[in-house]
Amino acid sequence: MAEEDALLAKYLVRLLPALALIFLTWKFGRSLFGKIRNKLYAYGLNKIGRSHNKVIRKRKEKLFSNLHKLQEQDHPLQILEIGAGSGTNFEYYPSGCEVVCVDPNPEFQSYLKDNVDRFPHIKKMDFVISKCEDLSDQQTNSVDAVVLTLVLCSIPDPNGALSEIKRILKPGGKFFYIEHVVAQSWSVSLCIQYLLWLPFWCILDCSLVRHTYYNIQNAGFKQVDLEHVYIDKLLPFIRWHIIGTATK
Repeated sequence: MAEEDALLAKYLVRLLPALALIFLTWKFGRSLFGKIRNKLYAYGLNKIGRSHNKVIRKRKEKLFSNLHKLQEQDHPLQILEIGAGSGTNFEYYPSGCEVVCVDPNPEFQSYLKDNVDRFPHIKKMDFVISKCEDLSDQQTNSVDAVVLTLVLCSIPDPNGALSEIKRILKPGGKFFYIEHVVAQSWSVSLCIQYLLWLPFWCILDCSLVRHTYYNIQNAGFKQVDLEHVYIDKLLPFIRWHIIGTATK
């Protein structure tokens, strides 16, 4: 074990100059190249989202089948999706629903409109440019369901975001989530996650080492249904996921 630790430390020392360069680029490059970065980010996540969709399609179908149970006879289902990206979840939503998509990146709007055209069963789609930690445009107790998939990894204040989600949900409303999390045991995957944590956070705003299940379990929901899953078809550093719902 000591020999492995020494080898790991050696590699970390070699990585430090590269990590420092990444940090400086992140610190000073965002303001200069913000719009270009947003466009590239939207393009990349659109590709990644579609690929991820193919791998976990059956799990998504099972999770989002519960959306139908929230639909009332006289009112369309109100869904708020945070970090909707390019709209890769639209195909799983019930017919006639109304969706509000919240994302701080305005470059996703064109991808969302394309996906809405592909899924005409969605009655209405609105796009709001906002951060998850501040949903002040949304009224308290106003939506039937909130959806997040692969989003809490990129939010600076996940507890603040969960508090806002709980606030805007109607009593009995549900929060649906799929998130990649830190590996559950000492493994090569865990080592890779910690090695890549800083560059992923600096470049993609993505933390590979979050214990998001603790945040959800302690957010004050009436009921939390959470499953830990290992998806071996994904890259080693994002194979550990949590999938489930939380009820207000």
